[in-house]
Amino acid sequence: MTSDNSLTFAVSEMSCASCVGRVEKALLAVPDVHSAHVNLASETVRVVVDDVFDAALIIAALDAAGYPAELRTYRFSIENMSCASCVGRVERALVASPGVVSAAVNLAKEEATVQVIGVSPDEIAKTVTLAGYPASLIVDTQSSAASDDRKAQEADHLKRMTLLAAVLTAPVFILEMGSHTFAAMHTWVMNSLGMTLSWSIQFFLTGTFWSQMGVPFCIAALPWYNTTSFKMEVKPFPNRPLAALI
Repeated sequence: MTSDNSLTFAVSEMSCASCVGRVEKALLAVPDVHSAHVNLASETVRVVVDDVFDAALIIAALDAAGYPAELRTYRFSIENMSCASCVGRVERALVASPGVVSAAVNLAKEEATVQVIGVSPDEIAKTVTLAGYPASLIVDTQSSAASDDRKAQEADHLKRMTLLAAVLTAPVFILEMGSHTFAAMHTWVMNSLGMTLSWSIQFFLTGTFWSQMGVPFCIAALPWYNTTSFKMEVKPFPNRPLAALI
């Protein structure tokens, strides 16, 4: 799609100048279509549309006229989706793009299937990426396998981070809550460690936990703090040296 918001796509069943006239007439009757030019030789149509435009209206108009547009279907691997709200944001970003007829997002597979006319897959991927969800075109089974490998790596990393969180927080819970719950535990902490050392240990453990899990989470969520809907993101944690030790 060019900068003047034009869409160029293929139309079937055209065979003569009368067909050209009927196709142009059908397209010009669609709201927000400013112009339509049909090339019979290449069986393509170029339309100029508004920024906010529903491509499904073109499909319906051409189908009704008996000259169906040729849709292209693409599959994209979508990163950083973690909940139903993410799915909704990705679908809204896709459907709002001129040339997109339909979009279906699969959260479990982290994929989106998009039907378009007159728009390249690179432009679709850029639109989704700008919305905060990096997208890449799936062109073959190797791309799909690469996506599966990436998801497996993410799952493995999250398991390590969960284990790290348990290792860091369990001593804090035992020292602090154990002392409140059991008098003998409080006595042991005071006689063996002392209050100052106990607090120092807890401060070190909670500080490490916050630096490894809390800070990356907050940094990844910064772009959404001032928006009406907060993005529930659970995959921003980078591979850190401390996490690699477990």
